[in-house]
Parts: sequence; C-alpha cells; structure tokens
Amino acid sequence: MPFTLNVSFLWAVPAIIAVSYKIPLPKMLEKWRTSRVLNHLAVQIFKNSKDIPSEAMNFASKSLLVVRELFSHDHFKNSSSARKLTEVVLANFLSCSQVKKKRKFGDIVKAIIEKGTFRKNEINHNLLPSLVKDELNCCSPMAHAIEKNCIDLNDLSDVMIRKLWSNVMDHKNADLANLFIQKGFNLDLANNDGQTLLLEAIAQNNLSQVCFLLKYGAKLPLGNDIVCVKSDSAEQSMDRMYSLGDFLIDKPSIRRVLEQGNLPVKFPFKLDPENPSSFVFWKPAVRIGGWSNAFQVNGSTIYGRTLSVGVISLIALATLTVTTSSQLVPLAFTLTVIPTMMYLNKYERARATWAINNLAIAEFGNLFPFSGVIKYIASNPTLLQEVINEFPTAPFKFDGQGKTLWDYICKYNDLKYDDATALFIFKTLTDILFNDNTVNPLCIQEKKNHFIRAIKSGSTDFVEHLLSQNKILAPEFDDVLQFECWQCLVKTEMVPMFVNHGFNIDARSSEGWTPLLWNLSKGNSYSIINALLEAGADVGATIVLKGKELSVLDLVENKNIRQLLKEYLAKPVVVNL
Repeated sequence: MPFTLNVSFLWAVPAIIAVSYKIPLPKMLEKWRTSRVLNHLAVQIFKNSKDIPSEAMNFASKSLLVVRELFSHDHFKNSSSARKLTEVVLANFLSCSQVKKKRKFGDIVKAIIEKGTFRKNEINHNLLPSLVKDELNCCSPMAHAIEKNCIDLNDLSDVMIRKLWSNVMDHKNADLANLFIQKGFNLDLANNDGQTLLLEAIAQNNLSQVCFLLKYGAKLPLGNDIVCVKSDSAEQSMDRMYSLGDFLIDKPSIRRVLEQGNLPVKFPFKLDPENPSSFVFWKPAVRIGGWSNAFQVNGSTIYGRTLSVGVISLIALATLTVTTSSQLVPLAFTLTVIPTMMYLNKYERARATWAINNLAIAEFGNLFPFSGVIKYIASNPTLLQEVINEFPTAPFKFDGQGKTLWDYICKYNDLKYDDATALFIFKTLTDILFNDNTVNPLCIQEKKNHFIRAIKSGSTDFVEHLLSQNKILAPEFDDVLQFECWQCLVKTEMVPMFVNHGFNIDARSSEGWTPLLWNLSKGNSYSIINALLEAGADVGATIVLKGKELSVLDLVENKNIRQLLKEYLAKPVVVNL
C-alpha cells in the first residue's frame, strides 16, 4: 500500500506541471493578488484624499468590491466623492451597449442603490431621473431597487412613476406590472396635457397597449374625456383634440376593448395567477412555464411516474426470478406490469389534460386572459366549442396583448383541413362575428380582414359559407378591397365562388394591378392563372411600371403560361350588345 501511494505521488508531480503549463496558474494568482492590492489602494485614496485622481475614479467605478467597501462607510456615502463616483458609474452603465458589461455595471449601480443613497434628501437623489430613463426589465437596477424597497413612492415624482409605467407598457412586462401594483404605483397619472397612458394608447389606436393597461387596472375613460392626437407631419404642428366618443366612431376594435373592460369578471372557479396549479393532486402532471406561453402536459413527469413503476417492477422481477427460478415470473410480468404502465401513462395524461382545460376556462372568464390560455383554447376544437357555448361573445374576447380569440383561431385551428368540427366552430363564430345587430358590428375593413383570413386558410367550405350566407357582400367592397381578396387566393375552386357572388375579376388595386396581372408578376401557379382566365379575366389588361406600359406577356417567363396567354389573346373578342 505505501509503495502504491509513492507511485501515485510521483505521477501527481508531472500532472501538476502539465496542468500549470496549459493553465497559467501562477499568472492567475498574480493577477488576483494585484487586483486585491489595487482595490485596497483605491479605497485608501478615496478615504484619505479630497481630490481624487481621474485614474482612481475610473478604476473604482468598474470595481464592485471597491464600491461596496466605500459605500459601507457612512461618512463616505454623503461626501462629494461619493456623488462623483456615482455619476461615473451611472455614465458607464447608461452608455454601455454590450450586454455582459452592462450587467456588470448594473451590479455596481445596485450596490450603490442598496445603501440608500438614491432616496429622497440623499446625495444621489438628483441622479434618479437618469436611472428612470434607462430601459426597464426585471434585472435592471431600478426594478431591483423597487423590489428590495431601496426606492419607494416617496422617492419618486409623478413624472418618474409615469415614465416607469410607460416603459413597462411598451415592453408588456407582466412581472414588473404586478410589482408596481403591489408597491402602489398609480397607473392613471396624467401628463401636462391631461392625458393618461390609457388615453395616449387610445389616441395611437394601439390595441395591445390599451388591453395591457386595462388588464392591470387602468381607470376606464368617460365619453367626454379629451383625446389628444399628436401631429406626425411638420405642416400640421397643432395637436388635434377630440372627445372620446367622437374619436371612437370609426374605431370599433378600441370600442370593444373598452366595453370588455366594463364587463364583470366571471370565475368558474377561483384562479390565482401567481399560483395557477391550485389543486395539489394534479399539480405534478401539469407544466405552465409562464402565463404568456401555451399550457402543456408535463410529459417528463408522467413518463417518470410510469418508468418508476417499471423499474420497481423489474427489481421485483429479478428478485423473484433469482429466489424462485420460476419460468412463469417473466410471463406474469409481461401480462400485468406492462399493461399497468400503459394505463398509468394514459390516466396521468388524461388527468393533466382535464386540469388544464378547467384552468383555461377559468382564466378565459377574466377580463383580459393570458395569451397562452387563448392559444390553447383556439387550438383545441372540443374546448373551443365549450367556450363558445359558455361565452356568447367569445370571438371578441381580447387577451392582454390586444389579440382576439378569433385571431388565434385563424392562426392555430384546423380550419385548413375542412374537418366537420372545425367547420362547425367557424360557422358558429361567424354568426356571432358578422351579426349586424350587435352593439359594435364589424366595419367594412374588419369584414375584409376576416374574409382574407378564411381565404388564406384554404377552406373552400368556410369561404362558401361566408358568401352564401351573405356574411360577405361584394357590393360593400370597393375595387381596392375586392382586389385584396383576389390577391389572397390559394385554391382554384374559390375563383368561380368569387365571380358567382359578384366580385369583379378585373378589380384594380391602388397601383393599377388586376388579379391576373398580379398573379403573373408573382409567378403563381398555372392552375390559378388558368382559373382566372376561364372565369373571364381580361387578358388584354396592362399596367404602367416606371413609365412603361406592360402587357400580360411582359410579366411572365414560364413557357406553359405564355402559351396559355397566347391562346386566350388569339381568341376573338366577343362584344355583348
């Protein structure tokens, strides 16, 4: 044994030498010792000198250890040197664009803030506006200071609080919004023009910001409140003032959002956003990484439970096989344990799905549900039918990001597959969406947008439903809107539908394109071109681009399509008298 230890020791010496060669340990130790000495010298200079050299000031502003040591002394915190050092640190932090360095300077700023030097009547309080202007996130020094109560309402002016809320609103930061509400920050502070953040968002027609502010408790404006619309052009230097009622006449989406803010909250069962997994018995089987993300069944937990049963069963199998030497044990294992594992996996997944569905319906009853809930419901036809039955105005339900359930359905649902369930859902929804007897019926632009979504989905049944049930009427659309509908064609079967319901096949866009010319310029498929020609598209139409008039043949290079166009150009023109 001693001999072995001696041999091991002899091998350790060259190993240490090799490691030291590859990893310069002496240099690293020397650098660490030098840093300690410099930190100590910097602290002594600040303590013993009134005029601090710029080199020492710059060095100290980049060292977290030096700043912590200096600001730990009360006599230094209120000195002019502390003020100058803070100014340099803030300048480094605010001017830095590299993420890693900015995080380092942010840690130094946090160390200064934690010592209370930014509070009211303290030496660095006048620097607080500069810190407020910085981009706000959960890791920023300002958010850290508010969370740790290093800065509170008494230290902030109304202008600063409004700026912080504006920053949170711009980034839709739910965590900071909840923090500000918890700390009592007023969301309804007005600027010099009397405009709250909500009125400003309404003036900008910014749906997502309006929904975000209402979600976190902004006060609903009254019909006679004044909306100030900022002028964008230099020619119109004066801002325009409107009453809220007049301003919202042509903005049905904003009206619907404000109406949603007036609705009572409906809770199928109590929901705590901070702790969504309220029922312990299914909590391990559900994963909700964040309310902004879609719900998911926690497959790893379910598989883990199933595998644990399998492992225990394998151990039992091995034990029984060794002790009994029976050939029936493996057979018994196969016939009992494996089906049990499969059933357990299925049962756990079903239980988790049930829990998520109940949670989603509960959250949907809130004023502005989380986006993940809307996405989950929109992609689940069975759950979607249940929501439609329980909430008659479900398509108009806005989430906190300013999107409606209808927006998510068109994006996530199986409309494109023309299955019976999806068709039933969309027919039910369109009866609600396109009902002119509602308080806020769809405007022409909104009808066009919904119709285009149906066209892009590729569902001929749904497009036919909208047209045949007079949900979409061609005479309501001018040529430009009709062209935008033609522009989105993805199936040839839709061409005769459009023509039969009164859409002008030669409708011109604002730039002068017809559906045929536009499809030729984009190199779209032969089948679409042929369908347009068969439906009577004007093959002799032209368009002027860069001062040059171009015909259909000038816009296409495909030989088959050129031959098709030449055949139609060669046909005699029939004039109806």
